[in-house]
This record gives sequence, C-alpha cells and structure tokens, in this order.
Amino acid sequence: MNPHTNKIEQLVLRPFPQQVFGTDNLAEVWRRYRADMISYAGIAVFLFGNKSQDGTVVKSNGMRQEFDIAKENGLILFPVGATGYISEDLWIEARTDIQSRFSHQPEILRLYELLGDKSLSLEQLADTIIDLLSQLQR
Repeated sequence: MNPHTNKIEQLVLRPFPQQVFGTDNLAEVWRRYRADMISYAGIAVFLFGNKSQDGTVVKSNGMRQEFDIAKENGLILFPVGATGYISEDLWIEARTDIQSRFSHQPEILRLYELLGDKSLSLEQLADTIIDLLSQLQR
C-alpha cells in the first residue's frame, strides 16, 4: 500500500518443491516449507483451498496445515469463507479469535463477516480484504 517500500520484501512467491533430496519424505519437506514461508508473515489470507485427488475435488489438507501453523505463530487469520472449500471451514473456525482479538474494532468485525458472504463478487471480496488491511494500519 506504500509505493515507496521494497515490494520484494512484501510479497514472495515460491513454488513448492516437487522432489526430495536426502532422507525426508515429501510431506515433511512441505511442512517445513510451509512453516518457513509463514514465519515471514504477519497476516494470512486463505482463498478456496481445494485440490484434485483421484479425479475428485476435495478440501486441501495442505491449506489446513498452513492455517494451523499460522495460528500457532500468532498471525492474523483472514480466511475468505465465501470462496468455499476449506476456506469456508477456516472462516467459521477463525471467527472466535477474530471476535475476541478485535472486539474493540467493530469495523474489522463487520468486514470479517463479509468474508463469508457468498453473494459478494470476487471483486467485492478483494475490496473487503483491502479494507481489512487498511483498518489494521489504523
């Protein structure tokens, strides 16, 4: 949001490793990768959270793991429940923490509730996320 900051320090995109070097299995490599990635964040936004497994669309267990790691690290959690899949489950779960953490900021609570509104367009949801981030800067 600040045009004079170094963007590389604000947004980092890294693909997950697809091969294991050494003795660890891929699931353990991914867990460590998630923990390292999350250690750089202060806020976590979760969208959708689905994957194809044996030809069927299922909820993402990897996103569930990312949510748990982010929660353990004290990050502010903004799952966008309106996008469905595991994000919807996480949005419901995070409500209690959001309500207690921001009880003195009713605008954040109002905006958080909008993240679960399936009648909103993706553009409206993106605007809501930006509004939430703006509220946190106050």
